[in-house]
Amino acid sequence: GEGSIWDQPVQISAAFPAHGWLPTEASAIAAKWSLPASRAKLVAPYVTVHGDTRLLWRDGAFDLSFDAAADPAPNTRAPPFSARAKAHGNLHELTLTTLELDAPFATARLSAPVTFSRNRPIAATQLTVEADLGKLPWLEARGKVKGTIAVAGDTAVARSSFDVEFS
Repeated sequence: GEGSIWDQPVQISAAFPAHGWLPTEASAIAAKWSLPASRAKLVAPYVTVHGDTRLLWRDGAFDLSFDAAADPAPNTRAPPFSARAKAHGNLHELTLTTLELDAPFATARLSAPVTFSRNRPIAATQLTVEADLGKLPWLEARGKVKGTIAVAGDTAVARSSFDVEFS
C-alpha cells in the first residue's frame, strides 16, 4: 500500500504467516523524499531537506537505512549538512553500523559498528562528537563541546568512558 508522512509518499508492504502477528516480510520505504527545511527545524540558508529512508523486515530480521542532506538557497554558500545512519538486527539485538553527521553546528562519527543486545556484550567502539552550541537552530546557547564516547566491551558489563571538553 501507500501512505504519507509530512505529505511525502511511503510505500508499505507486509506478508503475514497463517498464524501469529509478526510478518514474514515487511517494508516501509520513503524514497527520494523532499521537505521544506523549516519542517526539520532548519533555518536559512537551508531551504530543502531530501533523502531516502528504508526499513526492511525478512525472516525475523531487519535492515534500516537513513540518508538525508539539506540544500541551501540558490546562489548561497552554506556548510554541508548531511546525516546518515544504517542498522540491522532482530527482536533481540540491534547493530548500528553507520552513524555520521555533518552539520554547521555539529559533527559526529561512529568508529566501528556497535551491537546492543540482551544476550552478549557490546563490542568496543567510539563516537566522536563536536558541537558549536551557538549554532544550534533549536535553542539559545553558547560555547563549544568536543569529545568522545568510548565503549570497551568484551565482558558481561561493558565499560563506557566519556571525554568531553567545554569551552
